[in-house]
Amino acid sequence: MSALWLLPQHCLTGLGEALNAIGQIELYYSQFPKSMASISVALFALGMAFANVVGSLIVNIVDVASKSADATKESWVSTNLNKGHYDYYYWILTLLSLVNFIYFYFCSRAFKYCDHDIFWDHDNRTAQFTDKEDIMLDIPKSTGDDSSSIYFSA
Repeated sequence: MSALWLLPQHCLTGLGEALNAIGQIELYYSQFPKSMASISVALFALGMAFANVVGSLIVNIVDVASKSADATKESWVSTNLNKGHYDYYYWILTLLSLVNFIYFYFCSRAFKYCDHDIFWDHDNRTAQFTDKEDIMLDIPKSTGDDSSSIYFSA
């Protein structure tokens, strides 16, 4: 058996992680206050690092739990693909992904999209809610003339 049989699984995993990163950062930028943008991306990177550590821990646990004490039985994640049982390992990952999807489903049902920004009024020390459509951004024209600008609705 060739190691190229693992290539589709790793390509799908990489694509899934890339699309997850884009969506998650977009959610953070759209739902968190602007002052927390850098903190949210830092927490995202920390979460990815923690997930990689947990992934390595899962591989080590499966390796230790699936190999026999007298070394007569090969580990599920053996370096020899012909003797290992990667199919069992992927079934464990499928089960963990199913549990994760169920957790995601309940979290997504409880999530309420915030369609307004909160601005802090320093004079009155109160928070004001403003619809995102009412926020105007000053974006310079692309003609090279910096003296005038076009206003776009956010």
